[in-house]
Amino acid sequence: MRSIELHSDQIQLLRQIIQAVDTPPQLVNRCQCILFHHYGMTVSELVEVFSVHRRTIYNWLNRFEEGGIERLMDQPGRGNKPIAIPEPLFQELKQRAKAVGISKAYREMDQHLEFMASFDTIRRRLKSGN
Repeated sequence: MRSIELHSDQIQLLRQIIQAVDTPPQLVNRCQCILFHHYGMTVSELVEVFSVHRRTIYNWLNRFEEGGIERLMDQPGRGNKPIAIPEPLFQELKQRAKAVGISKAYREMDQHLEFMASFDTIRRRLKSGN
């Protein structure tokens, strides 16, 4: 059985991260997983506790061994990238939405462009005013 040996300062840091109110839940789970494994829980038990795939547990353990807590954090570039709408097009869409409504303005613009953001993206951007 594989095990991770932690020093007392690493254990203390993991506990502080878990108890901090502003720690993202994903990082809390990963830190708890490392601690539980250190205290003797098997990978099968961790799979049950965290309701994730076995490979995910191994990924967390490997990442911690490679680079400590920093490697447990989500890396930049994860998730959907914001869609940039050219400013002239956005202003035209904004004016048209005021005149005929968001749905109709979106359909009209969508017919003339090869690339267009989703209706929900356009609606959120129009409502935020950005």
